[in-house]
Amino acid sequence: MLSEGTAKARQDTVGMVVGGVGMSACCLLAATAIPKLRAVWGSVVAWGAWVVVALGLYAAVFIGA
Repeated sequence: MLSEGTAKARQDTVGMVVGGVGMSACCLLAATAIPKLRAVWGSVVAWGAWVVVALGLYAAVFIGA
């Protein structure tokens, strides 16, 4: 909303970028893990990578700042 200001918009934008980087890591790992580990386990590994990357970046950006 317009009433929330630029600080909130900046925080939301950085959060979206962090999530996007995590999703990119997930997709890259899925492309290699799924053919080797089959669909279910490859997807689990790729999703785990998304969680690790996104939470790590979240901690670095929001908690470390």
